Amino acid sequence: MEITLQPLTAEDMPLFTAWLNTDYIYKWFCETGEEERADWIAGAKANGTDDKQAHFIVCCGGEKIGYCFYMDIGDYYEEDLGIEVGRNFAYEIAYFIGEKRFLQKGLGKIIIQKLEEKIVEIGGREMLADANEENYPSVKVLLDNGFVKWGEEGFVKRI
Repeated sequence: MEITLQPLTAEDMPLFTAWLNTDYIYKWFCETGEEERADWIAGAKANGTDDKQAHFIVCCGGEKIGYCFYMDIGDYYEEDLGIEVGRNFAYEIAYFIGEKRFLQKGLGKIIIQKLEEKIVEIGGREMLADANEENYPSVKVLLDNGFVKWGEEGFVKRI
């Protein structure tokens, strides 16, 4: 199955919002509730207006099946960790498969690989992901892609 990432557009917002409202996605993406959900929607709507992040629709064989994004977090390192890394070094990623029939088919691993390709293209050298350890499928996908545990719910990979 060929996986492609297409920039998320205004046309995709109803589908993105519907997926975000799905129990198994909402549970992990909106752990703190409606404010976090609103932040995801606002960020997705603003796609293309901020050169620090990019939101994508994941397609499998031309069908829209999920979502992913990356965000430059160099400022986070400098402000919160006191480590000067500058821009285009570290990127946070997130992803989900919104169409249930595409779950448990190994596609999460491919989505992360596609995100990594995009981050490498723009000069990134590190990827980070937050994943609650109770979200075992996501943790497994991250570990299978070479991420290592970092902090309480974080995973990191040098690229």
